[in-house]
Amino acid sequence: MIGNTLRSLQVAFAVLECVAENQPVGVSLISRELELPKTTVQRSLEALAREGWILRSDNRDWILSSKVLGLAAHMDVQKHLSRVAKPAMKKLTEAVQETVHLTVLEGSVVVLIEKSSPARALRTWSRIGGTQPAYTASTGKAMLAPLSDEEIRQIVGTELAALTPRTVTSFDNFMKKIKETRRKGYAINDREGNPDITAIAAAIVDRLGRPVAAISISAPSSRVPRSKWAEYGALVIGAANSVVV
Repeated sequence: MIGNTLRSLQVAFAVLECVAENQPVGVSLISRELELPKTTVQRSLEALAREGWILRSDNRDWILSSKVLGLAAHMDVQKHLSRVAKPAMKKLTEAVQETVHLTVLEGSVVVLIEKSSPARALRTWSRIGGTQPAYTASTGKAMLAPLSDEEIRQIVGTELAALTPRTVTSFDNFMKKIKETRRKGYAINDREGNPDITAIAAAIVDRLGRPVAAISISAPSSRVPRSKWAEYGALVIGAANSVVV
């Protein structure tokens, strides 16, 4: 079953790529290009159309939809954010000798789009493209804080699942964390998403004050005692404010 699903996905991606390269394009050309039966191509085209990735042109051939173009534009925005934030991230890494992350908010999760790692052997592990529930991440809190309470409720919901014993699972208690973030200008994740990691973050905002990303210092909790939180908070605020988007 898994093998069949994987094969179907591979075919669908191949068909989508063929449409992108040859649009407007019909079933016959795709079938020849990919050396696939027309019935297989037609099924993939119909599935892609149902999901909104392609649509019919005026002559009934297939073309990409605005959904694909929107995804491409979205990726360009993330590349731009990574590029303009890198100098501040590198400077912050050199200052604290800890891993620095850049994330964006995607629905109810934060997505890691860039990181800067120190030379030291023991550091936090992370993967570009990795996600984490926003309510458990310092960067998530930092990006949620500028929003209205109702916007936050709609994004995170009111049922917050525990990832560690320290995860805040009450929405009311979570909002207390948000109010603290608003007051201080930086957010703290003290072992809420990972039992061994503490992170401190600040939001990068646009000219209207809306959050577009967040920068965090992430380290083993043993290296980020409470006595360092204010110092690191000031550093991430400075780094975030230096990024012009």
